[in-house]
Amino acid sequence: VLALACAPDGTALASGCRDGCLKVWRLATGGCARKFAKAQAGAVTAVAWARDGTQLATGGADGTVRTHGLRSGRQLQQLRGHAAAVCAVDYCRAAAFGAAEDRVVSASADGTVVLWDARSASPLQTVKIADALAKRDRTTVAPTEAGKAVIALLPVPGDDAKYVVVDRSRRAALIDVR
Repeated sequence: VLALACAPDGTALASGCRDGCLKVWRLATGGCARKFAKAQAGAVTAVAWARDGTQLATGGADGTVRTHGLRSGRQLQQLRGHAAAVCAVDYCRAAAFGAAEDRVVSASADGTVVLWDARSASPLQTVKIADALAKRDRTTVAPTEAGKAVIALLPVPGDDAKYVVVDRSRRAALIDVR
């Protein structure tokens, strides 16, 4: 297991594995409620629940983000645009975007954070972590390949369009995906 996320209502857990499998587990019984055998072409490196609990987003080692419908048991969209493994995914909860299932934000080892229109599979905004750090520090940042990889994407409580992004060198930047 490489990725875990608890359902918004606390009744289920999603797990992503090295073999590309995504499973949803009922916490009360420990039983498997849904299985996506090929949620990703390779390893599932990140997983997130939609606020209403009807969808899951996964990030993969191949740089893609995919959304999955729990009721249908099918892949809904494949979002392509990262050049390296996806390290984190989240459904963007900003009210300005409409339904929570409409926007997905992802962070990658390529040093980018992308806001996606999950319905059309189109990237809406791309933020380079090096640019965000340079703006924060008011300096020119030239990260090494190892330093630019995003390792954490954390929503800011109270402001659903802001995220703290942390790179491999433990530098953090605040980004706004509005």
